[in-house]
Amino acid sequence: MTNEVLLKQEMKSKNQHIYSADPFKVPDGYFESFQQTLLANLPNKEPMVIPKISLWGKMKPWVYMAALFAGAALMVHIFNSRNEPGLLSAKGLDIAPDDIDEFYAYYEDQYASANYRQTFLLDEVYEN
Repeated sequence: MTNEVLLKQEMKSKNQHIYSADPFKVPDGYFESFQQTLLANLPNKEPMVIPKISLWGKMKPWVYMAALFAGAALMVHIFNSRNEPGLLSAKGLDIAPDDIDEFYAYYEDQYASANYRQTFLLDEVYEN
């Protein structure tokens, strides 16, 4: 026999008392009075009263959801209507298609002069 088998047999013979007996024991009559003992140790609780929910409490989530969808639909309508040609005319800011080139030229000149002034001022700061 190999050393491993001999070692296992020796260990088993020395520790026979561990393998033969059940190490856990329940006192006699423990489960006969277990239920009464457990119920006696539990705290007394009052039954929980379920509050009555009002009509507004039931409808509130639905009203909020309807408001959310109405707001989303309004935002979609507003963002989609920004590109309509009549939007500016409703505010009195309508620009005729012939004047659009003059409109852009004016703002390009304004931007160029502001950029020139800004560059000129920065050059003075860096020179000093």
